[in-house]
Amino acid sequence: ITRIINQAKVVMKEDMTSNQPLEEIAHSLGISYSLFRREFRKKCGISPGQYRLELKLTKAKELLHSTNMSIAEISSQLHFECLGQFSTFFKKKTGATPLEFRKQEIKKD
Repeated sequence: ITRIINQAKVVMKEDMTSNQPLEEIAHSLGISYSLFRREFRKKCGISPGQYRLELKLTKAKELLHSTNMSIAEISSQLHFECLGQFSTFFKKKTGATPLEFRKQEIKKD
C-alpha cells in the first residue's frame, strides 16, 4: 500500500495540468478508489483531493513568483473551474489574493 500511495503522489505531482480524476489514478495503480482514499488519508493525514489542492497551491505560488503569467492563465493551467474559485481558494489558504501575493513576492526580490 505504501508503494501505491507513493506512486499516486508522484502521478498527481507530474499530472497537475491534466487533472486526471483520482478514481482513474487509483484504478491505474490496481486499487479501488475507496481503498485508495482510505489508505491515502491514513498514510498522509489528508485525503487525495486535499493533497492535490496543496500541490496546486504550491504550483500557483511558484508561478505567481517566477512567471509573468496572468492570474487567469495560472487558474486555467491548474484546472480551477473559474478565476473566482481559484482566487477564493488561494486567499483562504494564504491570507492574500493571488495579486496581493505576487506583489508581496516582488517586494521580497
